[in-house]
Amino acid sequence: MMRKLIITLSIALFGATGLLAQAEWGLFSQPTLWQANRLNPAFWPDQKWTISLPGIQNTLYFSGPTYGDVIREENGAKVFDVDALIDNLEPENLVREHLEISTLGLGVRLGKSFGLSFQHLVHFNAYLSYPKDLPQLAWQGNGAFVGQTMVLDHDLQLYAYNEFALGGFFGGESFQIGARAKLLTGIGDVSTERGSASLYTDTAFYQLQFLADYHLNTSSYFQYETYNDFELNYDFGQIRFDKLFTSNAGFAFDLGARLKREKWWIAGSMVDMGSIRWNEEVRNYRAEGAYNFDGLDISEALTGDSVEFGDALDTLKQLFAFKPTNEAYTTILPLKIYLSGGVNLSEKWSLGGVLFSEWYREEYFPGFSVNAGFSPAKWINLGASYAVFRNTFANIGLSAAARLGPVQIYAMADNISAVFKPADSRYFHLRAGLNLGF
Repeated sequence: MMRKLIITLSIALFGATGLLAQAEWGLFSQPTLWQANRLNPAFWPDQKWTISLPGIQNTLYFSGPTYGDVIREENGAKVFDVDALIDNLEPENLVREHLEISTLGLGVRLGKSFGLSFQHLVHFNAYLSYPKDLPQLAWQGNGAFVGQTMVLDHDLQLYAYNEFALGGFFGGESFQIGARAKLLTGIGDVSTERGSASLYTDTAFYQLQFLADYHLNTSSYFQYETYNDFELNYDFGQIRFDKLFTSNAGFAFDLGARLKREKWWIAGSMVDMGSIRWNEEVRNYRAEGAYNFDGLDISEALTGDSVEFGDALDTLKQLFAFKPTNEAYTTILPLKIYLSGGVNLSEKWSLGGVLFSEWYREEYFPGFSVNAGFSPAKWINLGASYAVFRNTFANIGLSAAARLGPVQIYAMADNISAVFKPADSRYFHLRAGLNLGF
């Protein structure tokens, strides 16, 4: 049972690379697009009225092996190679995914120098930082690590929330400032507050010592009884209208400014300065201290298809005997900073660049891009970008936005090679949708 679960989860992870994708760099080469306001509230389209219709944005990044590294042909069928997965892992590995679904938004210019906006979005996030030792222990067991300490420290967060955003801008043709206040209502969360753990197997008697300082906080999504009796209800991408307003409340703010001249512009913004307080169906699980056990190969108990393990199962139950409580807790949103600029080479051509910084779960994620925009006619804007993000260096993106009367349709894909070679890629992003402008 557990072996099948591990294989299923692994295939699901690498199967997600099939998602078409695009980072937010492309928005900076699309100045007429309302969605650029998401990155800097001082960016505003020229139309008096803008209605944002449902749209989607998805970003996936992971380190370690690609889909092509772990899928092999065997007798004409595709087989998932867990050993190849482990062999291609880095000492420390990371998986991140962010899905943003915008339901409806409205922006209105009240004169040339003032505007107001409102928008509702739903965010789904997944974050996992883990060492190579963790999947090695689950799949290969601790028998190959006698006399060694396996470091099992990891950091996990799965969460979703609604965002109700009220924003505005003020300024003239040469200088604009923008701000946005956001009410957040948490849908659910599973996150580690502390994720420290290690396992040592004695050389003489095959005894194990497990050291843990592990705190797991959950709200709505997760309920744990024992290591083989738990329930996770993380409905990724599913909008639940009964969860529009919950007792998990939070606030966030965005600030931005842009200085514009005839031939060039520069801008800066800070996005998602805020947090969510989780109060609804909260459970906290803690394991602290040192635990000693008789000889045991962990992989046999974790991945076996039979439950006839007797002492092994009793040992695992002790190993994962968390102490549950019900204490509210707070999580902080990823803080993002954008510094951008551009120059108009002609009425049709423009060049620009973006410096990006993000802080999330005590990690720093930098990136930068250069972009070009081309408007062969007033109704269409084309863009291209080159970006470097989290040690990925081959990210060439394309974007397009076309206006047909009041209807504007847009789509963009960063790392365009991921569209044609998803099995060899680690970084994906997609943004697509519709706007109405009057």
